[in-house]
Amino acid sequence: AKEAEHKEETNILNSIINTAHRWYPDFANLLRLERLAKQIGLSAMEFAELIKGKILNFTGRLFSSEHNRWFATDNTPLQILRDNDKRLTLTANRIPISQWFSEQYDKLRQSIRQPIQPKKSRGINM
Repeated sequence: AKEAEHKEETNILNSIINTAHRWYPDFANLLRLERLAKQIGLSAMEFAELIKGKILNFTGRLFSSEHNRWFATDNTPLQILRDNDKRLTLTANRIPISQWFSEQYDKLRQSIRQPIQPKKSRGINM
């Protein structure tokens, strides 16, 4: 009896999901973006603001799984926009978030590298 009840509930949920996909073509994309938002460290409330079409000026830290590190950000505008293929994309400073993370990583690497300065000659010690 419980197995039949479980199967019925599963069928109902699948029906709801299929209807949502038909009525809202971006539904699957929004679910993908929600997972991404959680992964980078945004709260459910912050993501809710983004899917309303609002710009979220974010101050805090965002996590890049690609670079396996947190990046500090100060008042960076986050927004969901459509890319060239009309696909919804999470952006930072109007740049796709993955590209933004790569740029932040490059800046970090450049700031860590210190220019090599030739050692000053002290002359010959006798």
